[in-house]
Order: sequence, then C-alpha cells, then structure tokens
Amino acid sequence: MKARDVMTRPVTCLPVDTPVSVAAELLTSNGFAAAPVVDEDGKPVGIVTAAGLSACAVSMPPRQRTRRSARPALPVVVRDVMTSQVESMTPGADVGDVVRMMLDERIEWVSIVDGRSVVGVITPQDLFRAAHPETPSAHS
Repeated sequence: MKARDVMTRPVTCLPVDTPVSVAAELLTSNGFAAAPVVDEDGKPVGIVTAAGLSACAVSMPPRQRTRRSARPALPVVVRDVMTSQVESMTPGADVGDVVRMMLDERIEWVSIVDGRSVVGVITPQDLFRAAHPETPSAHS
C-alpha cells in the first residue's frame, strides 16, 4: 500500500505570515491537530500544531504583566510558533516506511510532498482507517 492510498487530501496549508489567531480558528473549526506551513513558493517549511498555538494563548504571570517593557512580544504569525523540522514522504512511499518514520521520529503527522507541493498528510487516524476498512453492510 502506498502513501497516496491512505493520505488525507486535499490539505489546507498555511502561509508563514498567517496570523496565529487565524491559524487557531482554522484548526479548531475543522478539528485539525496540525497544518503544514508553506513559504511564498508553496514549499513546506514547517508545521503548526494546535498544541503549539495553545501554548501561545497561555497568559503571562502577573509579575510580567505589570511592566509593559518587560513583557516579551507574543507570537503574531505562524512562523513564530511552527515546528520547522518537516518530515515528509512522497505519494509513492510505502506505508510501512511512513509508519517506521512516525515511530522512529515519534511524530503523529507526515506531510506527503510531490515535488515542492504538499499534496496530503498521513496521521494515525489515516493508518487506522487503512488497516480497518469499512466492511460492507449485510444489507448491501
């Protein structure tokens, strides 16, 4: 079985200059755990995760809020919060190789890239669906 057979597509990619608030709304409203981040040419350069965005939303301790000048700037765009290590495979990659990469790298999300473009993603849910296809109904 190949990556193209199990990947989720189409993929919603976020430009590096996407506001964090827009990215958070997109992930939340669609139930996404993550989204690829692409440069101006559409090349994958990172991944923004719901967990990473949640960390941005955590309030600062009261001591730091009292002095405006002591307060570090909060991330404004996904470039500031993305994970820049991008693990990817091609659509023709063997699913077993994708699984090994996910286990070896301890990741739950692999971008599927064709040339310079993200064409899909593979998550544990995609692998589960592939391993347990729906059985035909007895009423069919």
